[in-house]
Amino acid sequence: MIKIITALAFALFIGSVSAQDKRQELWNNVNFHNLRGDNQQAITYMDTIIDTGVNLSKNYLYRGSLKQQAGMHQEAIADFDKTIALNPNIIDAFVKRGMAKLELEKFDEAIADFDKGIGKHSWQDSVAHRYRGHAYQSLGKSELALEDYNAALAYNPKDIELISNTASAYMAIGENEKAFSLIEKALKIEQNYIEKTKKKSVLSIADYINVKYTLELSLAYQKFHPLDDQNNMNIGYLYVRTRKPEDALQNLNKIKGSIIDSFDFYYNRAMAYYYLLDNQRAAANFEAAIEKKPASGLSYVFLAESYKAFGDQVKACESLRKASELGVLGAEELMGDVGCK
Repeated sequence: MIKIITALAFALFIGSVSAQDKRQELWNNVNFHNLRGDNQQAITYMDTIIDTGVNLSKNYLYRGSLKQQAGMHQEAIADFDKTIALNPNIIDAFVKRGMAKLELEKFDEAIADFDKGIGKHSWQDSVAHRYRGHAYQSLGKSELALEDYNAALAYNPKDIELISNTASAYMAIGENEKAFSLIEKALKIEQNYIEKTKKKSVLSIADYINVKYTLELSLAYQKFHPLDDQNNMNIGYLYVRTRKPEDALQNLNKIKGSIIDSFDFYYNRAMAYYYLLDNQRAAANFEAAIEKKPASGLSYVFLAESYKAFGDQVKACESLRKASELGVLGAEELMGDVGCK
């Protein structure tokens, strides 16, 4: 009898470990596809995770966040509703639901959700103030928007998007001097950051500076300094990020100084050609970028995609093997897609 109980307990333990391994594998797939920007596939894996019935409140929250990233705001709200129904103490669900409602222009409902995210003395305070400010400004309540923007700036005083929004709110109530002072401050922050990150991969910039607002500020700066190579490089990069390759190339082609022979220049130009489906030129520029920075794993991935597009499977596989050696997540899976042996 003892042997039977022991065997049963062991079998249950093995089954539990197997289930944990399966869930971990599913999460690995969610994270991999999310990093690649394939939100739909990530959501599909999240559906399977939710079907397991484990940690439902947090899993609905995460799936809702993925749907929000994919622009599926109404579907995201449905998931945030489920999270709140299961655990109304998850403040993040209220804040994210407010953000989704803001996208759907349900401003009053969004404000009600943001109200629940304020006063908790956590990171949600900053986010809720920022987006409640957006909602108030959209309703034409610029004074209330300013209260929120300034509260958010207390957490993030160098946030260019916040500074720009605050400037817009000041202009809306006729406080132009305060608005212009803030715009000047934002431009200085942006230029100082670009200067500090010259030696880094330009890929890191979007992690810290909102693309839309940085592009607007850089274009404003360009009117007064049309031949500033670093600013033209930055604009080219930002146009790549916003999938406007023709505009990117137009600005990159204005560069005349020494940075024309740099990793950032070749990589940005390669990405522009890549989005234009000009794979021969994309490959040539990715190769030049790799010469400048051999450890750039993403360059090898996009180089492989370019090779694959014009039928050079051998070089595509060589590039993916190098990406895999450099630790690029998903490189081995891509090798399978290409048919590498």
